[in-house]
Amino acid sequence: MIHVFDRLPFAVRFAGQIASSVIGVHLHGRSREGSLCHTSKGIVTANERTSLGFSRSGTHALPGWGNTSTLWHTGPMTNSPVPRVQGILESCINVSDLNRAQRFYQSVFGLEVMTSDERFCAFQVGHDVLLLFKIGESKKPAQLAGGIIPPHDTLGAGHFAFAISPDVIEDWRAFLAKQEVTIESEVRWERGGTSLYFRDPDNNLLELATPGIWPNF
Repeated sequence: MIHVFDRLPFAVRFAGQIASSVIGVHLHGRSREGSLCHTSKGIVTANERTSLGFSRSGTHALPGWGNTSTLWHTGPMTNSPVPRVQGILESCINVSDLNRAQRFYQSVFGLEVMTSDERFCAFQVGHDVLLLFKIGESKKPAQLAGGIIPPHDTLGAGHFAFAISPDVIEDWRAFLAKQEVTIESEVRWERGGTSLYFRDPDNNLLELATPGIWPNF
């Protein structure tokens, strides 16, 4: 039996392991041939999985997807769980004109600048941080009193989403129109959520999303 997990690129498997520490899902090495791992029920054999409505191949759509505590996976559990992370703290995009981008995010989203200089700007977004870097500046190591921040970079238009309440989505439509920001696309998700997509001045794709998109939102 070939496990789908074994064919995933390293980066995808690594991200899955990090995600498992956030939502309690296990995506580790195969425990034994033909078995499934459940986060609370442990090992389920190929024969047992049939009675649960899961295909013997392990490639069937995951049942119970609406509740991450009951996810099934073809993959191995280990005795050394991944250390837990608490969420994503920072999102970073590159911009060509830092002052113009700062004005856009302040006027459209009302974000508060926590700190900025000639190379970057850090906005507070709830408990999270949105970082804008002038193109090329993040490629240079940043020397701080407490150490060095390694260089990093992104190519092309980035993407991130802001979480909003369904109660204010019409307010957002009206506000974006007032700000002359064109809604590029709208998606109504099968879980019940809605996404509005539009661009910033550097062509980064922004999204306003209501609950009902992901299992955890």
